[in-house]
Amino acid sequence: MKAQFWSFDILFAMIIFVSAVVLMTAVWLDISGQYSIGYGNGPQEMQAQLQSLSGRITGTGYPQSWYSAVDPSNSETWNNISIGLGSASGGISEKKVEELIAMDSVDYQYTKSLVGTGYDYYIIIGNSDLNITMGMSPAAGNAVSIQSVEKPVTIGGAGAVMTVELWTNTTFGID
Repeated sequence: MKAQFWSFDILFAMIIFVSAVVLMTAVWLDISGQYSIGYGNGPQEMQAQLQSLSGRITGTGYPQSWYSAVDPSNSETWNNISIGLGSASGGISEKKVEELIAMDSVDYQYTKSLVGTGYDYYIIIGNSDLNITMGMSPAAGNAVSIQSVEKPVTIGGAGAVMTVELWTNTTFGID
């Protein structure tokens, strides 16, 4: 009788132990999987979004005259558009720039999706006579990571440089 009781105790303890190990393993794998998806490729994903945004922002957007279809003070009119600052003639449209600046001041978070990024963005168009900024400055948002690209553009018939920056104020991993 004593041997049967001892076997039952061991069997019950082993079931509890194995269940705890399986549960801990499942939790560990889930957490490490989330870490690698959320943080492991962060800089590469940011760089990929930056390259996509810098190409898209110099395009004309959708529809090509999206600026005439929106009311910058009413974000409900911003549906079904994709923002591009390019004009049909190949330069940057001053009217589209003005509209994006006005839209930024109403709902910056919504404009992030319209330009096609999940990160914060900051666009600077400038030359010796011009300094236009759109989006949110990395300095104002306490940026931790910034990726940028410069492109030569034409605006108002003059040459300029467009700097497109994507940034975040969260880290990509454990310091």
